[in-house]
Amino acid sequence: MLTEVDMKEILSEVTCDFMGKDFEFRLQPKDTGWNLQCRIQRPDTESGEWGEGAGGKYYVSPHSSVDEIVKKCLAACMAYAEHEIREGFTWRERRIFGPHIGLEALWEAAPHVTYKQDQR
Repeated sequence: MLTEVDMKEILSEVTCDFMGKDFEFRLQPKDTGWNLQCRIQRPDTESGEWGEGAGGKYYVSPHSSVDEIVKKCLAACMAYAEHEIREGFTWRERRIFGPHIGLEALWEAAPHVTYKQDQR
């Protein structure tokens, strides 16, 4: 069974450069295991001010294998990168794929689908 010391040793061997900055991996106790979260220094999309950005949390059981933990680190970094790309992508000056679009707004838009034959 993994201890927090074991987890920190595994995480110390993981690096991920994202646009010239390195992710940091943090652990927070959760139930019998931990929540794993990637964090990085970056400019805020709205204000442009530099600060720490934090990704989503990934639960790690003390019974996890090294393989599972390293893959969760990759998944956390990839999800964070997708989040940032969605925030920066615009069409007609709107973040149409923004990660912060509310669930109710998405539900309202859901019936408005398009198919290849509908394309201009």
